[in-house]
Amino acid sequence: MPVTPLPNRSLIAKLALFYAALSLLGLVLVKSTLLLFEFRGLVAELERGELLRAVNEASVQLERELEGARPGEGGARLGHTLEYLMWRIERPPGRTETEAANVLNEIADQPLGTRLVDAAGRELASAPGPSGWLPRPIAPGDGEWQRLTASEGALELARADPPALMRRYGVALHDAEGRLAGVLLVELHLPLPWRRVLLSGTLEWPMLLGYLLLFGLGSALFLGRYVTGRFKRIEAAAHAWSRGDFTPAIADRSPDELGRLARELNRMASELRTLVGTRSRLATLEERQRLARELHDTVKQKAFALQLQLATALKSLVSREPAVAARVEEARRITEEIQRELAQILDELRAPPSELTLAQQLAIRAEDFARRSSIATLTRVEHAERVPEEQHEPLLRIVDEALANVLRHSGASRVEIVLRDEHGELRLSISDDGRGGARENAPGMGLVNMRARAGQLPGGRFEVGPRADGGTSVSVCWRIP
Repeated sequence: MPVTPLPNRSLIAKLALFYAALSLLGLVLVKSTLLLFEFRGLVAELERGELLRAVNEASVQLERELEGARPGEGGARLGHTLEYLMWRIERPPGRTETEAANVLNEIADQPLGTRLVDAAGRELASAPGPSGWLPRPIAPGDGEWQRLTASEGALELARADPPALMRRYGVALHDAEGRLAGVLLVELHLPLPWRRVLLSGTLEWPMLLGYLLLFGLGSALFLGRYVTGRFKRIEAAAHAWSRGDFTPAIADRSPDELGRLARELNRMASELRTLVGTRSRLATLEERQRLARELHDTVKQKAFALQLQLATALKSLVSREPAVAARVEEARRITEEIQRELAQILDELRAPPSELTLAQQLAIRAEDFARRSSIATLTRVEHAERVPEEQHEPLLRIVDEALANVLRHSGASRVEIVLRDEHGELRLSISDDGRGGARENAPGMGLVNMRARAGQLPGGRFEVGPRADGGTSVSVCWRIP
């Protein structure tokens, strides 16, 4: 019997969503962790004075630029020089881009700003240009101005630590004669790394979302094909087992945990099928014993008493009423036959389930019927080994009832019992060459009982009617798993 999977899509959606959310958190955590380590490395470089030394080196080149500037040149050239110096500050000699050069740009779009003023405090140039932020201006007489002009090198003027990292540096520039030519200001502004990861609108987020979409679809396909699909097969089989149908088995030969679970469940279903069959046979045996006791204590005793009464009446009527005595004698013989058949039924009800095969039991019944009735009885049995044991009882009861009807009503001289395969089904038929006349809708408990027993078989159908060459045929068709 094919197993139809039950619909269940919620598990796939839940697992795919869970994996996507977990991947998102994992990627954000990894990215933030990497940026945090790089950020801490950058802070360590600042504490060691790396940026301060870079400002000093830049001031030397800027002093040469100021000294070589020709009259009439504006701030454009100095602006380009400042941009180049910013690039050199971010990438000092001896440090590769992967170490810390791109850390500044990865955390902030504009990490550095520079401003150059002359000896009178007038701005000569700035970088990165009018679109970015610039360091706070400085004027002669300020405390920072005095500190810088009194120093021989670059100084750290101010600092702020996270949540926003800021460093402000300055250096006084001199001409060849040692006169003050100007002041260079350099400021560093960096936010915390996680702000860059979560709030930036760079290309990283579309790439991240694309990865999550691909990961979610891949997870859903994998789970649907290799996990939830196998759970659905287990669910469908369990649903059939709950209805008492232990025929379906879980088709899963994988060596993993789900495959082992499927094999254990199949073994459990097989044991349950055996247990249910055993309990059914025990219940049938108990019911047969109960019916045997009831028949023995009621019907059999009354039939015996009736026979005694008829025998007594017969003795008193033989000499006085011969015609009536003949009828009483016929009634006595019928009562005696009822007693014999009832005794046979009681013996069959009390007997335990036979260990004989179905073919052997049919042959024994045919032989007994031929001996009792003097009617020639033939059997042709095929594929009897395909009939499960639990189906033997209703089939044998149908045969008993059909043979009893042949003896009572048909006047037949020949009976044939045939079991054969017809287009994938089995058919058991009992045919005679008697007077016929039996029909499907005929009254009587015999046909009703046979039809009910046929209904106990899988796909069972009961048929009764006249044969083409005379007589009657009783048959039952059913399906074999």
